[in-house]
Amino acid sequence: MIKKTIKTARKKGLIPPIIDKQFNPNMREWNDLSPDEWGAKEVESALEGQPEILPDEIQEGGDNTILYFAQPKSASLYINKLVSKVFEAEEYWVGFNKGSGDLYFPRLVGALLENQLTVSHCHAVADKYVLEMLRNTHPKVLVSYRNLGDTLISRRDMIVRDKGARELMSDSGLERFLSSSKEVQTDITIELFAAQYLNFYSSWKSAANEFDVHFINYDEFISNQEQEMIEMSEEFLDRELVRDPKEVIEEISSGGGVNFNKGKKGRGTDELTEAQRARIRQIAAVFGLEDSDYLGF
Repeated sequence: MIKKTIKTARKKGLIPPIIDKQFNPNMREWNDLSPDEWGAKEVESALEGQPEILPDEIQEGGDNTILYFAQPKSASLYINKLVSKVFEAEEYWVGFNKGSGDLYFPRLVGALLENQLTVSHCHAVADKYVLEMLRNTHPKVLVSYRNLGDTLISRRDMIVRDKGARELMSDSGLERFLSSSKEVQTDITIELFAAQYLNFYSSWKSAANEFDVHFINYDEFISNQEQEMIEMSEEFLDRELVRDPKEVIEEISSGGGVNFNKGKKGRGTDELTEAQRARIRQIAAVFGLEDSDYLGF
């Protein structure tokens, strides 16, 4: 029944492309997450995100669902772990195959059906598909970002360390990248990532005009983690802290398992050339951010 419904929904153009390309290899996961009583009407409405048809469990699950949208290189794994421990929330992965890339609707449905507080991080931009999911499921929306200059330098260094670089370029491309000068490496990093990060930031700042979005500025967070958790408790979640943030921070720091490299604030200012800054401003102008503090220089 579900396969037939998805086939029909695909023909009608009801499934967002980012989701559609993921359905076939992960049909079993969608079947597992769909309540037994769901029929064709319920599944198709879930794919469309129609609130008037979606089951009450999904409509009412938003208060217990924190969706954390993180700009890459903004300590997302660490922040996700910190939130989960301070509020005793289950870490629930809403990306495809329990990953942390784009928001995958079947996994979001699974989070909404949980009978406890969950926190899930991904790196999705606030595009029309994500916004439609938010409108019809009403989760708590948390967004973290980091100034662009420092982010780009950190991303360049990550490629040099060969962490995930093969997902971004071919083996031969990576070899040429690594043999280039640091200035050329930075140039390439700007071309590969600046627009992506600018789009993430501008899309969520725009979404905040419609949704109650709680923003975490990485540059402020790294020196004020305890206060950030208190503000999140009082201003965002409207629920009491379950554990002492200071205790949890020390626990995570000493326990390992989550990499939190605070980095050096201002590296974008220190390492970017005038030509590189001009190129970043040129790209930022497309998003109306050429004079924004977000650039970091």
